[in-house]
Amino acid sequence: MQASIDLLKNYTREEHIKSLYSDIRRIDHSIKPIYSSNWEDSLWISHNSIPTIVLSSLIDSYYCLPERPDMAFTHLWSAINNTYNSAFIRKKIATNNHKRLEENLAILNLVDNIFSMKDELIGSNFTIITLVHEYIKLIPNKTLKFITNHILKGYASQKSGIPAFLISNSYKGFQRQYPQIHQSIIDTYGNAYVAVCNPTIINGRVDLGISDSAKSKSIPHSLSEKLQELLINKTVIVSNSANNQSFTLNINDEELINFAFRTVLYSIRNSSIHGNVVQRLNSEYKNLDSLKASNYIYYLGHLFLSLGLYINGDIKIQDLEINIENLDKLKDILVS
Repeated sequence: MQASIDLLKNYTREEHIKSLYSDIRRIDHSIKPIYSSNWEDSLWISHNSIPTIVLSSLIDSYYCLPERPDMAFTHLWSAINNTYNSAFIRKKIATNNHKRLEENLAILNLVDNIFSMKDELIGSNFTIITLVHEYIKLIPNKTLKFITNHILKGYASQKSGIPAFLISNSYKGFQRQYPQIHQSIIDTYGNAYVAVCNPTIINGRVDLGISDSAKSKSIPHSLSEKLQELLINKTVIVSNSANNQSFTLNINDEELINFAFRTVLYSIRNSSIHGNVVQRLNSEYKNLDSLKASNYIYYLGHLFLSLGLYINGDIKIQDLEINIENLDKLKDILVS
């Protein structure tokens, strides 16, 4: 925290960048940008509108790379948000639905649309769903620990009677969207985590009151490894050795798309936009894994933005092939 205070005393961009990379090395990379020849085709333009708001935010996101992938994702999300809202507005108009626009339903519409076209070919070796799966298989353990901490903290808080408005929507969404997976996690990892917590409210925030620091770290870490196995193989067994119980978790293609977009991207968007966490690269706890995780989130979001543009008819199926090249770039980032 002192480093941030010192920087604010006499702020310069140069000193800021220097502080970001004072103890970690920078990862240089250049993402293949989203582009479509549609946007320069007079015939296409005569019947369609170039998504100028989306492109404006997208360009700003590229400007932040490679120094600040976390900030780049904030701009990228503005483009994603516009894309899925545009798709849902078109659906509402087509179905004569005059009810107010609900973001949850707009996101559900995006997931449904991607699922409905999951078998469309991208290049010669991928379908939409296999490409999404290849991206999600690369999810860093650090990103999954962010998810598991939300799940375990949410359950512990809920069980202790913490008011609902202080429990993250990310947890409540996970509980609602994956009831079988959620219950199996609670029966194994959740109850073990509750045993080392005593959540209370201090200064308007939930304090978990951890009684065993080692277990409070090992439980989320172990759960994140199981979730990683689930996302890679689409099935995993979790166990409760104390009660001699085992549960088989499965995830289908639609749930996989939903997990990638809503559970990962939307949860991180919520935490960042609503000011619930320190910006990842400004954190005093940042390390090289933090930088890799931020780049992963950006590349995953970039994939979903391109899919949203394709759904809206703004780009062609061939334009999605950039995601194949970007998949290789992402692999290089994560092993660097």
